[in-house]
Amino acid sequence: MKNLFRTTILLIVFIPILSIGEWRDLNGHSIKDTAWMKSSGNFGAQLILVSNEKEFLKRWNTPTKGVKIPIVTGVNKGELLITPVLFAGCQTNQSGMCDVTGDFKLIRPDGTLYGKYCDIRIWKNKPPLPNGIFGLSEGYLKLTIEPEDPEGIYTVKVKVTDHIQKKSLVLTRTFSVPAKEETQSDDQIITEKKKALNQWTTYYYKIKHSDQDAENIKAMFQLGFFKNQTAIAPLIMFFAELFRQNETKLLSWEKTLHTIPKNDSSYILVALWQANTPNALKILNRWPDKSAAPIIKKIKAHPPLNLKTIPIDSPTVLDMLWSTFMASGNPIYVERIITRLAPKKTKNKKEENLKNTIIIGAAKWSLTSNAFQHDLVLRTCQKFTKSNHPEIKKAMVEIVEKVKKRKEKE
Repeated sequence: MKNLFRTTILLIVFIPILSIGEWRDLNGHSIKDTAWMKSSGNFGAQLILVSNEKEFLKRWNTPTKGVKIPIVTGVNKGELLITPVLFAGCQTNQSGMCDVTGDFKLIRPDGTLYGKYCDIRIWKNKPPLPNGIFGLSEGYLKLTIEPEDPEGIYTVKVKVTDHIQKKSLVLTRTFSVPAKEETQSDDQIITEKKKALNQWTTYYYKIKHSDQDAENIKAMFQLGFFKNQTAIAPLIMFFAELFRQNETKLLSWEKTLHTIPKNDSSYILVALWQANTPNALKILNRWPDKSAAPIIKKIKAHPPLNLKTIPIDSPTVLDMLWSTFMASGNPIYVERIITRLAPKKTKNKKEENLKNTIIIGAAKWSLTSNAFQHDLVLRTCQKFTKSNHPEIKKAMVEIVEKVKKRKEKE
């Protein structure tokens, strides 16, 4: 711990003082002694702990009826703490001068003595202050808690002695030093934000919708979710369903949607078209960036996709069905994926057979993964264990058993 001594110039202002041997506030009400504020006759002193030395001295130098001082009860490691003493009623010697000093002690959280600093000038070889005026000690400690210092409750004690009238006041204050929290790097913060947004999209159908949804959309663009090419189509369909789920809120989100970077705005425009609701189309048709007009025209050249009927002929369609399910909680999209487990009839074309195998494999894998994460998906799979189609029934029994065993191990 670093310790320095500070010498001040004469600083006096009107603040609550001793009156007839007792403390009184600005309204004249009596105040009892405390551990940090004591008196003996007309001699009194207060120990204060302050973190912002510059601001404290500025307030002390401003003439007012009392000084509003923010007292510190805790500091973090590396922060400055000062220990001024306010005093009044010092006795004078034959030369008309006061002689008041302070012996400071700093005590660790475990009760051991950290340091002792004696004969710090409180008011020495100086004339007394006028009645009704407090003085600020000439010297005080400046403390900084170092990284190697322990956390916990520290105690500052000062024995303020008026050597002329041979009176001493022992004042005590404590302050806490919390354990330093590990600061996250920028990369860690971004990773945590991405993790939270992934959770938000995965379980959106379970979450109470709010205006924070619009801010989350904006954050997904800021954090680069659309830089992954394979994620673009599923995210667009997620937003489209999210817009449908929040039709009554959409117009209040409009300004936030306009803040999406220009290079990425086409994804929002497509999502609005795919949502195909009155308010979504209203926002699309009055998009303020006139340079987007050709893009909007191109988007409107094709009707919105209907995921309840579109052929499941690629893993991308599977992903779009899953993202729409996660935004809506509608099991129809899960059922469509399950029914795709029945192989399509082909004309023995190797390319078609391979494509069919890939899609069925992807469907099985995604059903297994999502059945573990979503009870609603698991229940839907269980329903199809009684399917009349042998391939679907077999796949569902295998998936349900696999998920149950995995859950038992968790």
